[in-house]
Amino acid sequence: MTLPVILGLLVGLWESARIAELQQILLNAAREGARQAATGQMTNAAVRQVTLQYLKVALDDTAGALTANATTTVTDLTHPDRDVTAATSLDLIQVTIAIPF
Repeated sequence: MTLPVILGLLVGLWESARIAELQQILLNAAREGARQAATGQMTNAAVRQVTLQYLKVALDDTAGALTANATTTVTDLTHPDRDVTAATSLDLIQVTIAIPF
């Protein structure tokens, strides 16, 4: 009687930890993309590629199945019509990553 309850709690705990881990990986990938965008030497497409590469390595996704639907958005919030290579000092740059489940 108590075994199913304990197993249910253990599986729930395991899944919660996996969700927290995936959230941290996404945050780190976005941070790495923002770091690369802040150099002013990479285009929006190059920043997207850096974030996807980070996700592939962090998730051990050599085939690309887990990151196939990942979308990365790179935006210069101060001048939304510009590429991040044209960003000036103190421009706000936002990198957003989404993976549908």
